[in-house]
Amino acid sequence: MAIDRRDKRRRLDVIRLVVDQIVHNPESRVTIQNLKEFLNIPDDAARRIIHNLVKAGLMYEMRAGVWARMVNIHAGQNDARLRRDV
Repeated sequence: MAIDRRDKRRRLDVIRLVVDQIVHNPESRVTIQNLKEFLNIPDDAARRIIHNLVKAGLMYEMRAGVWARMVNIHAGQNDARLRRDV
């Protein structure tokens, strides 16, 4: 299940799937487990992906262990929920 980080084709496939299914989908909701299963990646890779999406301002943790796509969030709106660590 582990991805060889040097396997550029596999990494690009994972990035494409994340962009197509999560970034471009305003109603997407993910957990570590369903991201692992959907992308066939290890736990630590799923956590890094979610962490990077949160850090980029694309997702937030809507409840414990469930992240949602950010849609039309304006500066100052419930900033506390956006700063949670993955």
